[in-house]
Amino acid sequence: MIIAHFKETPIAHAPEAISDVINKYTDHKSYVFGYGYPNKKLIPKTDILHLHNKDRNYNFNKKVIQYHSEPFRVTLDVKTKKLVIAQYHATLPEYNNCTVVRNPIDIYDVKFLPKYQNKKIRIGYSPSTVRPLSIWADKGYTETYPILQKIKSKYGNSVEIDIIVNVSLDECLKRKSLCNIFIDEVKTISYHRSGLESLSMGIPTICSIGPSVEKLLLNSSGAPNSPFINVNHNQLEKKLIELINLGVGNLLEIGYNNRLWMEKYWSPDTIANEYIEIYKKI
Repeated sequence: MIIAHFKETPIAHAPEAISDVINKYTDHKSYVFGYGYPNKKLIPKTDILHLHNKDRNYNFNKKVIQYHSEPFRVTLDVKTKKLVIAQYHATLPEYNNCTVVRNPIDIYDVKFLPKYQNKKIRIGYSPSTVRPLSIWADKGYTETYPILQKIKSKYGNSVEIDIIVNVSLDECLKRKSLCNIFIDEVKTISYHRSGLESLSMGIPTICSIGPSVEKLLLNSSGAPNSPFINVNHNQLEKKLIELINLGVGNLLEIGYNNRLWMEKYWSPDTIANEYIEIYKKI
């Protein structure tokens, strides 16, 4: 099959991630068009049109739409097959009639291979926004930043803090890979792609996850447990102190087990083929 992914906004490069693992781990071909691409049309012999968030009424019969964002940001009124990512979105009533799918991370790409930095404890935090845009699009910057400053004041030069904002994706991933502790976000009840990336890199990863989202994570992965360190912003300072006091060696061991979890339960070839099975049914 040839699969086309259409996106109208960046969507954190999620369509590219799906397309890349399909190309790398299956015998099918995939490409992305739309936002950020000179090509705005389907190429000849495309078999499946995979829309992301928005439906622009392409005259194409075999198509599917996948939701990555809040309901007010997407096209809900469509008659095609609907998918939703296995994060908080899947718990919303607007997405009740959607098939739950996973956000792939190509954990075998060099960008996601662990570096296991052991010179000094470094805490990383990379909020995609520092201002709350909605109840869900809130990375908890207002709550998290002062706590990180208190940690810096308490430990001085023995602990490094890296707040990663306004940089390219490549730089963000490089700096993230050098952390010993990473904070996804501690404000909402969901994990995000950013946290999956740090787990892949073998980093202890903090994220606030509600029971409904944790259930989605476990059901989607088949795992018996979540690898995330589940705390919200009210517990963050205490948890960071606890992790720092464990020392680098213990943090590396936690991170190593996170990497093993991703290899076993979030393998990119498995997720790529999950999408292929959906396309075949269409």
